[in-house]
Amino acid sequence: EVQLLLAVPVMWSGRPEAILAFVMTSNDCPDPGFVQAAEEIASSIESIGRYTLPRPGVATDRSAWFEQLLRKSAVATDLKLAVHTVAESLRLAFPEATVSVAFHSDNGRKIEVYESLGPLSRHRAGRSFGLDDGIAGWVLRHGRSLRRNRMRLGDRAVRTFSSRDDPDRKAGSLIAFPVFFTRGECAGVLVLEREDDDGFSSADEPLVSGVSALLGLNLERVIVMEKRKDSVGRDFLTGLPGHSEFHDHLRSEVREVRRYGRPVSVLMVDIDEFASVNRRVGHRGGDELLKAVAGRILDVLGSTSLLARYGPDCFAACLSGVDRAEAEAYSERIVASISERPYVISSGEELAISVSIGGCTTHTDRRVSSLPVEAERALSRARRAGGGRSLVVELLPHPSEEKAAEGDGDSDQSGSGPQ
Repeated sequence: EVQLLLAVPVMWSGRPEAILAFVMTSNDCPDPGFVQAAEEIASSIESIGRYTLPRPGVATDRSAWFEQLLRKSAVATDLKLAVHTVAESLRLAFPEATVSVAFHSDNGRKIEVYESLGPLSRHRAGRSFGLDDGIAGWVLRHGRSLRRNRMRLGDRAVRTFSSRDDPDRKAGSLIAFPVFFTRGECAGVLVLEREDDDGFSSADEPLVSGVSALLGLNLERVIVMEKRKDSVGRDFLTGLPGHSEFHDHLRSEVREVRRYGRPVSVLMVDIDEFASVNRRVGHRGGDELLKAVAGRILDVLGSTSLLARYGPDCFAACLSGVDRAEAEAYSERIVASISERPYVISSGEELAISVSIGGCTTHTDRRVSSLPVEAERALSRARRAGGGRSLVVELLPHPSEEKAAEGDGDSDQSGSGPQ
């Protein structure tokens, strides 16, 4: 439901000739930074309409190109697509340039290249550099744009990201703009590089400025979409149910256990040493790993079980009608599936990882709500045993629920490790 419309005029020769509209579903007044970014985009459309694309064979001018970019950006549904749309479009406008988008990482201490396209992009995506190592870090740290030519000459020689970047191919010129969120936070940097020493002029700045403003707005839109998806129970990264949907499903299992007396099991699957892996390969590589791990778990469990994203590096599975012995078998198969072959992420790096699994089973309806807690306790024990292991426990009826239960010991435990 549309509740607010922000319309910004696009001026040509001092007269309004078009309208740039932003349709919003919230009745909150837009942040002043949002209005400023919208006005900057409109100004960029006016500036870039005066000259054409330099690429031979492209039968369009830059105003039409920018309109097409706006249309593609409006339908980008995730971070990857939003960034790729900008990078790919700028490669069309500057065919000899390398286009890179980088964001803060490691709590703001580093800059991580999210995507890089072009002749200078080799092995860049997913790598992290210090903020003091190159021009891109300077732009991100100070929130100021920069255009520089003749980068390789004399004592003024400087690198785009770091001296650790590709030593065989160096940029001779670049233009870089910070990517701002509407509340003034500098979230990233958009960089264009060329190998020749005089690749960019002041005439290129309005276009890159407008694209960086558009990217900032689009990133915020994607973040809002992702939060909405998560609020209704879905994890935006893996597409799996989230924490709340998992517990809703578990509550429905209470009725099934009570009605049919069949068992239900919960498995908690945790990636061993994920934090260190994430630091090594960056957030993008970590995201790729999480999605791949989720895929392998689903391959083992099949379509009859519910798998959810339960935490940053933890998945939860609810297995209806599965007793302890079967839960142990599933656990062992998951452990083996994750560790049997390394994962290859987009940067080309191979990651050999393992998972630890804690599980809990019950036949008693009143114990179903306790399954996640007991499974997490079992997971902690499996991790303490060295990782790459599984432990499944069973919750038996409490004496007050079943007089046949012996004493006050209400659990029987069984563990398994890698074979």
